[in-house]
Amino acid sequence: MPLSATPVLLAVSRSWQWWEYLKPFGLFHLVTVVIVARTVRRLRKRGVELRGTPEFDPYRRKIGWTIFIMQVIADLVQYRQADGIATSLPLQLCDFAAYGAAAMMLFRPRWLCPIMFFWGFGLCTQAFVTPSVRTGFFYYSYWYYWGIHGGIVLAAGWAVSVEGFRPRLRTVGFAALMLATYALGAMAVDEFLGANYGFAGRTTPKFKTLVQKLGPWPGRVFKMYAMSVGTFFFLWGGYVWLNRRKNARVTAETPALAEVFAETDADEAPDVVGT
Repeated sequence: MPLSATPVLLAVSRSWQWWEYLKPFGLFHLVTVVIVARTVRRLRKRGVELRGTPEFDPYRRKIGWTIFIMQVIADLVQYRQADGIATSLPLQLCDFAAYGAAAMMLFRPRWLCPIMFFWGFGLCTQAFVTPSVRTGFFYYSYWYYWGIHGGIVLAAGWAVSVEGFRPRLRTVGFAALMLATYALGAMAVDEFLGANYGFAGRTTPKFKTLVQKLGPWPGRVFKMYAMSVGTFFFLWGGYVWLNRRKNARVTAETPALAEVFAETDADEAPDVVGT
């Protein structure tokens, strides 16, 4: 064995036994995130390439059914392993987002695009930074956890790249309204069951997350909501900035092409809310 390979093997072997346990911010965690991100990018890029071809609908349906089946399996396993109704129901935000991602891929309802974009990129990406499942490579929970959250992020990118969704202030408001509806419902269910669905209950997660740093209940729920809506505005502003830079570059290179691009962009981006 080459001596140069020894440090790499030692790092892998000391990464808290990656086949059994995923250490947050460890080597295996980083490798997992990179693989999921690259897979999501490849699937989305393929969707863009197939758009308008006979292969497009079967392709998106395969992705939609895959997300749906993984989420159903995760819900069944959670129900069997949970201690009670306070932890066995599929009422977490990412549960709703996963079923939303599957529905968007299968049926293409345009009103789901802003929810998937803002919830997927703005909220569910926290699962990549502070994963709530710490099992390793040899556990099925590892596969469905990362597969489901990868599917959610894929749907968020798919909404823009494939479905032609364009973030606007109205869509920010719509996503924020849907989030408020979920948060109020989660608080009511948590109070009734003594649960912590959506991190909106009185208890805190057993794994360290951002929630523990936001203070006591119920104030932390409103803080989380304000931070979430702020993230939605950040995503909207980032998209507007990037789009203006792209238009400015096209205008500088080919003014006539810029006019065509602007008209095409407007035609492909109808107002999603209310359609």
